[in-house]
Amino acid sequence: MARPKSFDTEQALDKAMYLFTLKGYAGTSMQDLVVGMGISRQSIYDTFGNKADLFGQALEKYGSMNQIHFSAPLSSPQADMDTIRDRFDLLILEATQDKAHKGCMLVNCIVEMHLLDDKASSRVSYFHGLWAEAFLNALNNAATKGQIRAEFANENMSHLLATLTSGLLIDAKAGTSAKTLSAVVDITLSIFA
Repeated sequence: MARPKSFDTEQALDKAMYLFTLKGYAGTSMQDLVVGMGISRQSIYDTFGNKADLFGQALEKYGSMNQIHFSAPLSSPQADMDTIRDRFDLLILEATQDKAHKGCMLVNCIVEMHLLDDKASSRVSYFHGLWAEAFLNALNNAATKGQIRAEFANENMSHLLATLTSGLLIDAKAGTSAKTLSAVVDITLSIFA
């Protein structure tokens, strides 16, 4: 008969998610996970599988949380240019207040994509694609409301905004000020005016 777990699985997964965000997949060793999660190596293997399996679970949780926190408002039927600006303002605020400079797990994964296995790379691409889909929804709504010209509501422009999202998060991690990041958003969004 297996012993009952002496730790909270969700809390342990949150700790792993933090470590992978801070150090990346390649930079996080099993020993880092043992210490950071506060559980034994065997408990990690028994509960989450190997490092790649644990990373996949952490990535799924992070991606789902990001979808709710960042993308869901852009996906709503009411989303428009104001929603896009609000999302960027929130992103800049949160990213520049990140004192650990850990950044965004998804963006950090994009940067080290060549180190990930095919399954993890596919999931990273999927979650990044959700940003573009959400932006496209907001752009379509903005065009319907007359906030932008209809020709700007297309996949290329939504990918531009998804790319801007990644770039802002990388620049914030590098220490770029909120004022500068906001100016970059202003310049980018002026394209749509």
